[in-house]
Amino acid sequence: MNHTDTYSTYFYPEKEERLNVLSHGFAFLCSIVCFIFLVIKGINNGSPIYIFSLAVFGIAQMLTFITSTMYHKSKDPIKRNKYRMLDMFAIYTMIAGSYTPYALVLLQGTKGWILFSMIWSIALFGIIWKLFTVGKYNLISTFLYVGMGGICVFYMQDLFQLLSYEGLLWLVIGCASYLIGVFFYLMDKRIEYNHFIWHLFVMGGSFSHFISIFFYVLPS
Repeated sequence: MNHTDTYSTYFYPEKEERLNVLSHGFAFLCSIVCFIFLVIKGINNGSPIYIFSLAVFGIAQMLTFITSTMYHKSKDPIKRNKYRMLDMFAIYTMIAGSYTPYALVLLQGTKGWILFSMIWSIALFGIIWKLFTVGKYNLISTFLYVGMGGICVFYMQDLFQLLSYEGLLWLVIGCASYLIGVFFYLMDKRIEYNHFIWHLFVMGGSFSHFISIFFYVLPS
């Protein structure tokens, strides 16, 4: 069964689509640079769990931006639908990937591994759910994205204790950027350039979390 068959192919206006490609294409290049810095810092700290956590975060960011870029760049309906599905999968891995350094580097121990296991289990469920409901229940998927992001509320006390004010501030800025972006994402076709604006907020959220992780979660 070709699960992409149930998608109705949608093309954004040419000018907006060009901006969609340029924005996340640029973000993909930036994410490569960030990934290199993250891995180098992880290696310098000498901990395999640090390297693993940072690599997961960096790869998740790269996957998000490259799948988004390829989706918006593709003109062939069949390929476009496949990239669209991968793009939606990548949102789950991006959220889980963003949690990973906070869980395994900051929280550590049993509590950290529980968070890591829980968030990646939800991401896996979301990907499987999307695979078998492709083209349907998109609003449910969006709420699942937001719900995954909201899990951090249950760890706020730990974050206040373990993370500096600056690190927490960048974390909150990133979360707020994603949440505001969701509003524009849901306004598809009702606000001009809404999807491009969504892209900008995703980039802002990703960059904010990079700063929080690179400068404040990791030991100097």
